[in-house]
Amino acid sequence: MWVLQEKSFKKLLTVYLPGKWSFYPLAIRMTNELLGGYPRGRYLYSYNLETKQVTETGIKLAVNCYNNYNAHTYVESLVLLRE
Repeated sequence: MWVLQEKSFKKLLTVYLPGKWSFYPLAIRMTNELLGGYPRGRYLYSYNLETKQVTETGIKLAVNCYNNYNAHTYVESLVLLRE
């Protein structure tokens, strides 16, 4: 995992996941979990960075016509917008 600092990237850590396929990261949760999926897979997986365990979430990923998937963030809020 790399982070952009100023104008250069800094390597934070290397993640090794079990399985024969690559893992595509989609998001990082505040609970030290990496969310992503495997190619040819259809479900969202959670990888705990501390325990190094992979868990299938049971959430089915939406796949487009190119067999790609992505994630969008959603934050519940009580902030009122101007009318």
